[in-house]
Amino acid sequence: MYGLAKEMAIYGIGKFCNDLNFIRPTVSILTSCLRLMGKPSEAIEIAIKYMRKYNFKTVPILTSLAAAYCDIKDYDRAIKCANLAYAMQGGGTGYKNELSLVYKRIQKEKDLK
Repeated sequence: MYGLAKEMAIYGIGKFCNDLNFIRPTVSILTSCLRLMGKPSEAIEIAIKYMRKYNFKTVPILTSLAAAYCDIKDYDRAIKCANLAYAMQGGGTGYKNELSLVYKRIQKEKDLK
């Protein structure tokens, strides 16, 4: 199922390459699919590729990117992405949003090292 979502996202990004309102959420969905498929390195590569290509960053993409960095145990980059996402969203927005869960994961997994 995630493989089909990945292919559709890639197709959509190519088809609607001039529509940032389509690309921004689709890249976030794509990186999440890749992570769920057990491909965090590919998720990182895709996120960076499209953020550079289209010169944008969003809280959902940075949050997914931070989680992907956690997946590969790169906590320094994970915290940098999480901090940027936090600053972009203007601070706290609740204790159970995705970003707060990434922060908890970073703290927990760094403590286990």
